[in-house]
Amino acid sequence: MSVKPSADLAAVADAIVGAFGGFAPHASETHVSESGPHQVKVLSFADQPEAGAVSYATLGLCAAPLRVPGREGGPRLGVELLGVCHALFPEFKYALSTAAFGVLGGGAMFPGQIVTDAFAMYYPGMAMEHLLFIDPISWAGRPQPIELPGRAYVWLQAVPIAESERRFAGEQGPEALIDALSRADANVTDPRRSPVL
Repeated sequence: MSVKPSADLAAVADAIVGAFGGFAPHASETHVSESGPHQVKVLSFADQPEAGAVSYATLGLCAAPLRVPGREGGPRLGVELLGVCHALFPEFKYALSTAAFGVLGGGAMFPGQIVTDAFAMYYPGMAMEHLLFIDPISWAGRPQPIELPGRAYVWLQAVPIAESERRFAGEQGPEALIDALSRADANVTDPRRSPVL
């Protein structure tokens, strides 16, 4: 299933551009799943939020209904995935689209979710292997949820994490891992960082 354009996409795109400094993306690519009929657009923004980094955002994923455990019923909810990574790792965008394909396939997505091996798939042998999804923290103009009649769109940021950090989150909960990353002042935009646990 490919995501059909929505009348709300312009508002979503404007929110992404605003959060990433107000500049137009330097690249826009449509990624197609190898294992199914899914596709998602990924926008790239060079030197955001700082020089040497690239910010990424899916666009159009929000048109697919989002499944969130414990939130059945109520307004229709959609999500777009964001991320930021050092420019030396351009295949981060493919890790982001891999997570998006899980949503398009009917998978759940929520703050604290970990998508295993999503980073290792493109950068094998690195300490950072998985993606942890959190409320956005890396941009001064953090995108805010968009509330429209009968539907709402939210944002989640992908953060590469190590296997030891994934295990800790499994034992102590994802909030405990987020706190540990914050206390260590971990540079979550650089997958070459050392694990904090």
